[in-house]
Amino acid sequence: MNDITDFNDLKHRVQSACASWQKGVYHLFMLKNRSTTEAFARTLRLYQCIFQLSLTQLLLDTNFSIRADDIQSRLKRRCKDPQHPTRKELDPASIVTHTTLERRWVGFNSGHPLHEVSKHTLVLYHKIVEARHNILYRPFMLAPNFWEDCTLIDLLDKTPSVDEVEEVYQSFIKAIFDWYIIELEAVKQSGSGKRIAGYFLDELFIVYRDRRDNRPTETLLLSYARLLNSNDQNLLEELREYRNQLVDLKNLLKLPLRFFSPEWRVGEL
Repeated sequence: MNDITDFNDLKHRVQSACASWQKGVYHLFMLKNRSTTEAFARTLRLYQCIFQLSLTQLLLDTNFSIRADDIQSRLKRRCKDPQHPTRKELDPASIVTHTTLERRWVGFNSGHPLHEVSKHTLVLYHKIVEARHNILYRPFMLAPNFWEDCTLIDLLDKTPSVDEVEEVYQSFIKAIFDWYIIELEAVKQSGSGKRIAGYFLDELFIVYRDRRDNRPTETLLLSYARLLNSNDQNLLEELREYRNQLVDLKNLLKLPLRFFSPEWRVGEL
């Protein structure tokens, strides 16, 4: 397959996974620190957290192939040649749909460092996806005069708590660290090997520059938050600290990660 049209390019998938995870961290932070008691907003944001973590892991799973046939027509129309979408035009994350998570991807294989956390994430996903769909697409009631028709009542009672979601995010990072150590040992023994977990950790603090000079140079996480919060500096500082605690930054910096550079000011951007 042509490299340009192959949406399973490993480097591209890892980059996409890291971006997806950072977006999930933002929504988790908002649930923890800018909470709302209103079930509509809470449920949709919870769903987004879990979907982003599920997507992150799917993209890191090299045993799962993203098929060009899965690209929806609305995405193809954005490409120069709709019959031949390319990686320059579409991110692999954009191809993954609800159906992919609900019917095709079942998590990492047994024995993989991410096996347990991926299975747990999918359990949480299935606990909230119907509530999300119900809120967005289903009428409040169909049968007149009977509350039994309001399935949302039971669905909301089954959604995960914010603490449960935060715990699975923490478990994911721990598993990534474990995977990275395994990668290092494999390289020591054979002199070569894939660096999927290591590259994912490197990407967490990649900084992006706006060629138009309209936005600060910073990580994707903070840029995403800035976009949605009109430069709320207090929120950005709190979010940065939350991320650093979540990834256990002090221990992360002790690892021999290849691409960290002093000018990145790791943990500050």
